[in-house]
Amino acid sequence: MSNKVLKPKKASLYQFTQKYSNNIDNCIEFFKSMKWPEGFSCDRCGCHKYYLVKRVGKTKTSYVLECDSCHKQHSLLSGTIFQSCKIDLYKLLLGIFLFFNENKGISAVDLCSILDVNYKTALLLENKCRILMSLSNSDKLLNSLFYEADVFNIGAKSKNKADRASEQRTYSWYFIYR
Repeated sequence: MSNKVLKPKKASLYQFTQKYSNNIDNCIEFFKSMKWPEGFSCDRCGCHKYYLVKRVGKTKTSYVLECDSCHKQHSLLSGTIFQSCKIDLYKLLLGIFLFFNENKGISAVDLCSILDVNYKTALLLENKCRILMSLSNSDKLLNSLFYEADVFNIGAKSKNKADRASEQRTYSWYFIYR
């Protein structure tokens, strides 16, 4: 028998929408668990008790965790890469889900139509997701003896004999990863 390691199954879009679409508490819990993996702890007094405050503004509704003892307010997204995002939590979470679960990637045009945001917002969200991806891969070193390489060529031999310049303009890129 082989000891083959299987990849974990990706969550489907249906499962994602069932869990997060009509339940803002699950969205808050997701971002809270990402910011405080060991549980909420006030950075001023160290208290672990909090209550949730909903702030309704002109452009955005935000959620703040307020410490029970010293009443310091902690935003869910402050101090993260999504600190200045103006979209609501579900749209932000859906954009992250779509970006990381699409096998061939998702364009900003598709993302802006799915999330019902403008193009600049979708592009900013994609750029922030790319930064997250580069930060998560930056600590992995290539220290194995086995590497996999992807090669692709741009340019091809011309069928037209008069245009021989394109034959000389073929480019190759090599990506080496574990």
